[in-house]
Amino acid sequence: MPYLTTRTATYTTLFFLLFVHVLANYLAVRTVVLPTLNRQRTMVLWRRYTRPWTDGRCKILSPTEVAAVERILEKPGVLRDGFDRIVGWCKVGSGIDAVGGMIPIEVLEMFEGERYVLWFNHRALEDGEKGVLVRRLWLHVMLKEGHGPRDHLRAWIHAVEVGMMWRERFPREAKLATIDGVMGVIRGAQAVVKERLEGFTSELWSRGWKEEGVYIVTGSTVLTGENILDGLGIVSEGKTDGAVWGDRK
Repeated sequence: MPYLTTRTATYTTLFFLLFVHVLANYLAVRTVVLPTLNRQRTMVLWRRYTRPWTDGRCKILSPTEVAAVERILEKPGVLRDGFDRIVGWCKVGSGIDAVGGMIPIEVLEMFEGERYVLWFNHRALEDGEKGVLVRRLWLHVMLKEGHGPRDHLRAWIHAVEVGMMWRERFPREAKLATIDGVMGVIRGAQAVVKERLEGFTSELWSRGWKEEGVYIVTGSTVLTGENILDGLGIVSEGKTDGAVWGDRK
């Protein structure tokens, strides 16, 4: 004799079992500790390393500590400020078409010694009476020839630092930022990365993070073998491995 004889009882039981199933899977995932670096874990680590928390200290978190605060359903490419608020987005491995082909020469010169270029999506920019204005923080990382996981990590941390500095320079009530102000943020973030990245990565490996486990760029990215933009080596179609931490070529 069936115990569920009404539609209400059947659906109630079904939803209860589905809830238990989802909860069990959620709790199981929360127990997983991964010592590899993806975008979200890297952002959590860099924020904790460069910005003191309630205890007044800056430190490198262990894989177990990061797993405890990691979001399971984080949106890809989200940038958060020092208070964990979403301030923008960044895609790593974009083609030159993502920025509309319009990059100031000052930006190209800024990244001449890097294997990436960081700039805004063309939809985030608009013309104003006093020049180009930036409506929101929407970034792209374009990778150059010879890039590898070391460059991916550096580029993503640069974008993360821009996100954290963004709200400090441009309050929430400020609707538009001038291009000069934006350039100042990107330059300032680059200086912080240059100063602190080496110490950051050294401490990462000593805390149990895998040096060969850098997965900032996964799968295919938009690359080609052509050098464009005044010979600075930015590429726009093809593939990248992005799985092994390797030396520069």
